[in-house]
Amino acid sequence: ILGASLANGIDRSTISLRTMLSVSFAKMVVMPLVGILCTIVLKAAKVVDGPGDSFYLVAMLVSATPTANNIIVMAELAGENKEGLAACISFQYLLAPVLLTLWLALFVSFATKDTVFPW
Repeated sequence: ILGASLANGIDRSTISLRTMLSVSFAKMVVMPLVGILCTIVLKAAKVVDGPGDSFYLVAMLVSATPTANNIIVMAELAGENKEGLAACISFQYLLAPVLLTLWLALFVSFATKDTVFPW
């Protein structure tokens, strides 16, 4: 459905650039920071004591991935602005190669440190 919504390119009349940038910033920058914070709290509180570094890496990585395409289906079923949502998601996927690479490098350093605060 995302491909069908974007077959003719991003329709700028469906959503403003400011909104698209704000949504992408929140999902691709703010959410990973929240993921790091949650992981630091989990590590400090020793809530999860058994798993190794991979647990913390996955916990952080999930917060940095772009919005899933199934959100488009939910928007279509609810009668919402699926074209605007498709534009937001496609913009997140444009940012993903650069941001995910940076976040993954940071996440690996956080997950593999023995101390709670890796700095």
